[in-house]
Amino acid sequence: MHVILVEPPNDSDGYNDLRPSEGYIYPPLWALCLATYLKNKALKIKVKVNILDGQILNLSEINNIIRSIKPEIVGIGSMWVNYKNALAIARQAKRCNSRVVIGGHHATGLAREILLNRGIYSDDYCIDVVVQGDGEKAFYEYAIGNPLHKIKNLVFQDEKTRVVKFNQTEFLNLDKLSFPDRNVVDVNNYFKHSPGSSNLSYKRMFSMYSKRGCGWRKLSNGGCIFCSRMDKGLRVKNPQLVVNELNYLVTEFGADFIWDTSDNFFDSKGWFEKFYNLYKDYKLKPAMRIYARADNIDKDVVKKLNDLKIIQVALGLESGFQRNLLNMRKGITVNTNKKAVKILKMAGISIIGNFIFGAPWEDKNSLKVSTDYIYQLIELGMDIFWVYILEPLPNSLAFQLLKKKTGDKYKNIDLFDKYEVISDWVELFCEVSLSEILVACRKLQKLPNHPGFR
Repeated sequence: MHVILVEPPNDSDGYNDLRPSEGYIYPPLWALCLATYLKNKALKIKVKVNILDGQILNLSEINNIIRSIKPEIVGIGSMWVNYKNALAIARQAKRCNSRVVIGGHHATGLAREILLNRGIYSDDYCIDVVVQGDGEKAFYEYAIGNPLHKIKNLVFQDEKTRVVKFNQTEFLNLDKLSFPDRNVVDVNNYFKHSPGSSNLSYKRMFSMYSKRGCGWRKLSNGGCIFCSRMDKGLRVKNPQLVVNELNYLVTEFGADFIWDTSDNFFDSKGWFEKFYNLYKDYKLKPAMRIYARADNIDKDVVKKLNDLKIIQVALGLESGFQRNLLNMRKGITVNTNKKAVKILKMAGISIIGNFIFGAPWEDKNSLKVSTDYIYQLIELGMDIFWVYILEPLPNSLAFQLLKKKTGDKYKNIDLFDKYEVISDWVELFCEVSLSEILVACRKLQKLPNHPGFR
């Protein structure tokens, strides 16, 4: 059996120019996880797995490879920013008579709509089934031909009634999953295609995860208004397994930098202390980047981060206007965010700040306050920042609010004009125009501290 897993390239639609790259690319973790699980489990059948990554290959190259191989199954990861290309790839795979599976954040939030518009009974039939949430086990069971109604996390259309069926959701035990086998791809190809940046000088960079989900989303019954994570709760790996994976990446591949993609490195009470005690005395530690909430940062924590060689912390600061933070359900204050930046800078740790304009009831004053706040944090030592416009992503609270306000406009839709969706959000929920927000974003993106600086 030949299986191809595809990370589609981002859509070319005039929207993604607001999302510049930081200069490094990493193999898609979801595809590595599925490929590893499939190869470990499929002992009774011979399986060959290829990963086609849109960070390296363009749409035409991906489709040409699918056309030449004609794989039995094509699995596609879907995000808001690449779904148009995901469909183009699915159509090519279906022309090759491949079975097509789609998963990811976009598919999890819109499984029903996808099958109604792209499923076997649609005019644009290119997708057979959708996987919601964890894909490792569901994809494997689908690949070996298990009955559809028995595969947890699978969404499909009933052959007799054409009704979209949602199977039981299953959250896998992370401790029972092998860590992703990076040999599934040519890692040197990623190093070669990473142009680098002025902020980091590392050469062999990898990503991993120590957790899935978000503790704040679970605690606050929904989390931040823009969050579209597939997990509603939080799962963590045994700290020893995280140490083992770090050691594997260093000894097998010479990793000199690791990006832990988990939403908050400090999620789960006691986890960080256990990890620290296990890992602090390792000699061959690579540099690391983590995500964190600002209210987890104090002087004791940053000392331990230095011991662990965590050189960079990304914070979801979002806004310098307290009302905006409340309306985005951040559960944090402007002063706490500023304090975290100061503490990290004093410890010599690089800081990435992430900001979102377009919170509910954003107005000219809040926009100016947030812009000034970013300048203040740069003065305090924030090394890098990203600024975005709030995206009401499917599976987020913002999207549900938008649908209520727009009636049937987005009913049964799976493919969106991203610019139009954001325009509708700003018009309905903000007291400032989209053009004014864009001007503020583009002005900030011209600062040397922004990765989009040109």
